[in-house]
Formats: sequence, structure tokens, C-alpha cells
Amino acid sequence: RRTNYLGATTAVAQESASVLGAPQQLLSRVADVISQQFGLYHAALFLVDPSGEWAELSAASSEGGRRMLARGHRLRVGVGDAGQGIVGNVAARGEARIALDTGADAVFFDNPDLPDTRSEAALPLRVREEIIGVLDVQSVQKAAFDESSIATLQGVADQIAVALNNARLFAQTQATLSENQQLLVQVETGLQEAKTLYEAIQAISAAPDNAGVFQAVVDHVSRSDIDLCLLVLFDPYEGNLPQQLEISQVWARLDPSVGKGLEPGGLAGRRFDFAQFPLRGYLRADAPQVVGEHQLLPDSASRQMWNRLGMQTLAFLPLKAGARWIGALGLGTRQIANAFTEDALRPYQAMASQAAIAIENRRLFASSEARLHELSELYRSVTGKAWGTFLQAQPTTTEYEFSQIESVGDVDNVWRIPLKVRGQDIGLVELESDRQTWSEQERALVEAVVTQTALALDGARLFEQTPRLAGRERLINEITGRIRASTGVPGILQTAARELATAMNVPHAVARISLKAEEPRDPRQGTDDQTD
Repeated sequence: RRTNYLGATTAVAQESASVLGAPQQLLSRVADVISQQFGLYHAALFLVDPSGEWAELSAASSEGGRRMLARGHRLRVGVGDAGQGIVGNVAARGEARIALDTGADAVFFDNPDLPDTRSEAALPLRVREEIIGVLDVQSVQKAAFDESSIATLQGVADQIAVALNNARLFAQTQATLSENQQLLVQVETGLQEAKTLYEAIQAISAAPDNAGVFQAVVDHVSRSDIDLCLLVLFDPYEGNLPQQLEISQVWARLDPSVGKGLEPGGLAGRRFDFAQFPLRGYLRADAPQVVGEHQLLPDSASRQMWNRLGMQTLAFLPLKAGARWIGALGLGTRQIANAFTEDALRPYQAMASQAAIAIENRRLFASSEARLHELSELYRSVTGKAWGTFLQAQPTTTEYEFSQIESVGDVDNVWRIPLKVRGQDIGLVELESDRQTWSEQERALVEAVVTQTALALDGARLFEQTPRLAGRERLINEITGRIRASTGVPGILQTAARELATAMNVPHAVARISLKAEEPRDPRQGTDDQTD
């Protein structure tokens, strides 16, 4: 018996090492080893299910046991009548038990799959304090098991439990390692995609114009299975929907089947009424739209454009800058029918959103530049007119010449620097010298002084004009006050004519009310409404 025990434990250890990581294979081999080493009719291993309610047959050495295994044989775990057979009781109590074919235990042997059983022993498989299963052994001999054999078999059962637990832990570790490796691959893939997307977004943000934005998008999508990229932009619009659109840019990958790709000039720059655009039904502001070739009606305008693009599947991603819908980014594939899944489109949508912001920012920048140019021209014009008026009324000289020698004579170098105020040239400063060049420091000094001179001149003009403007406003207010103080139509007309003649220093003025077109009269002919 001791020899059998040693042989069984050695075999269990060998099997455990050889099938590490495969618990089910370990159980099958151990059942056969025990049956052979101890000369048993039947050896089986039951494992308690996760619920703890059932002991499920997991391995058996006999033909009858293998039939039960194929049927999914299991026994309820419980104490006394609540458990099925001695296996169910041992799984519940955690104590070994022997059953003989006499007395109350005889009912356990009413099993048509194992008709020759005359004695049976069940031993718990214990890991720490947990019962994970039961070793069930049966013999054709009466009273084949006693306390001594139970102790021997319990040692084997303990070793089986340890080996099974190690195999489970190893399998779990391998599974966890495999999951971690998969997660690592996913993380590395995600990081690479994020890096690529970040680089694309950086390139989009740095692009100088819409063509540069589109090129940055193409540089990104061309690394994938995308074969076509379209940039559709709407004209600025008011209301809910645009009125006009343009296929601003087109890119297509070379088609190896025909040796050429789509000619971008065929569609790039084409304009459409929004409502008449052949693929209008697939442009939406709220979500990407995917369309396959099978969804198009034959002989339709959509089908004609589709044939021209030569794609199997298209996806249109909305270009939105904030709440403003400015266009769509179209992507196409020739071969892959299900390329545009929700997950696959997510990074492209992020890129499209960044492209929309870049395009809208450039539009706003161009609009601001145009407005600033208009304002600059307006300021320049107003400044020019103001200086023209000022110079006409300026009785003093507007030029001053300074020389440190009596006669300059012919000079080799004359530097003319314009006096500018708000973009308007108001004068000129000339520096004459026999030197051939001016240093950078000298140029910076002169330009700074000339700039400040121009500002000072404009400030002086405004200072001189301000009293005149104030006097004019005061005179207007005084005349208006005298007119309003007059009563009656004749009094108002008389006051207006007198005050205007006095203010303008003219010898004659007429104030008249007339409701019909009249030929101009000689002011020297008197009328009832005339006041001299």
C-alpha cells in the first residue's frame, strides 16, 4: 500500500508538471494514474461549481464513468439528505467517508453505469480552508477501504488539490498575461494612432490656407486604406441650410487596377446649388453619414457622380466650427465594404473637427483683414482730407530747410523718408550726405524720429483745428438758439437769413418757403418772404 501511495504521488507530481496550465488534462491523467496504481474499479474527480451547489464530474477512469461524464453528471452538495451520494456529503462537510454495500450505504451503489461496485470512498480536495472538489474511488471488493487506506488516499487527494490549484493559477496567470499583452498591443496601437492624429492636427493648425489644411488631412488619411478625400465647403449663409457649395479640393489614390487615379481637376472647383448637389442626401450637420454603392438608384444623378468617383463606400463627416456647419469631409474606399465603422470614423471625425476650426479661423481672419484694410483706407482718406483742408487754411510756411554748411552742392546720397499718419503720406523728410550708406543704427534712429515727428505734426494740426471746430459748434448753437427763440414763421425766416448772412459775412441772404418748383429768382427782386 505504501509502495502504491509513493507511486501514485510520484505519478501525480509528474503529471502536474507535464500538463501545467491545463487543469482538465491534469484531472483526466490523475484519474487514470490512481485507478492503475491502486487497482481500482473506478476513480473519478468532481469539482465544486462556482455557486457551491453542485459537484460536477470532471474526470473518470472507467467506461461507466466516461459515460456519466459525457452526460454532464453532477451531484447536489449538501449534508445528509440534502446532498446526493457520499460525494455530495463529502463536498459539503469536508471530511472523508467510506460506503459499503451493506446497511444504509447500499443505496449509493444503485448505479447502472457502475454495477460492480461493492465499496466506495470519497475524499475532499482541499486548498487551504476551501473544498474545491472530491476524489471518488470505487472497488469491486467488499470492504476494500479502511482507515489506513483512507489516510493514504487523502494524501494523494491533497496533492491533487495542490496540483489542480497550481494548474488553475498558472492558467489564470497565462490568461492574464495574454490579456495584458493584448491590452499592451491595443495601447501601443492607440498611442501610435493618437500620435499620428496629433501630428495631423498640428499640421492642420499650422497650414497657411485651405489647400494646406486639406493637404495635412490627405497626408494623414493616405497612410490608411482610404482611397479618396473630398473637401466640400459651403458659401457663407444665413438661416438653417446653405444655398451654395463648392468641391474645394479632391485627392484620390492611384488605382492599380487601371493604372491611374481620379483626375482632381474633374471635380475640384465645381460649384453646386446645395439642394441640387447629387450627394446632398448624405450631408448632415449632426453626424457622419456612410453610404454604399448598393444604396444608390440606377440612372440617378447620385449614381453618375458615384461612378465618376469609383468608390465602393463613402463617408461624409460634418465640418462644424462651434455650432456653424461649414461643409463636409468626404472619405472613400474602393475595396473595403465595412471600412467606416463608428470606431473607425472616430479619429477621422476628430481630425475633421480640427480642420473645420482651422478653415473657419482662416475665413474669419481673412474677413477681419479685409475689414481692417477698409478701415485703414477710410482713416487714410479722412486724414488726407483733413490735412488738405489744414494746409489750405495754413498761412505760414509748411517747409523748413536746415543746413550745417553754407552750400551743400552736389551730394552723393539723398535719403527721403515719408511722413506718414495712419497710412497717409503728409510730407517728406530729406537727408543729404556725401556718405554712400547709412548704418542700421542710423536708419533705426532716423525712422523713429520721423515717425514721432509725423505724430507730433498731426497732434499739432488737431490742436489748432480744435478751437476752430469748437467755435463753429458754438456759433451753430448760438444761431440755433436765436432761431428757436423767434416766434412765427416770418420771425424764424427773418432770424435765419440775418444770422447766416452775418456768420458767412455775405451782403445778402434769402430764406423762403415754397411748396412748388419755381424758376430761380434774382435775389435782388423783393418778395413778401424776403428779409435783407
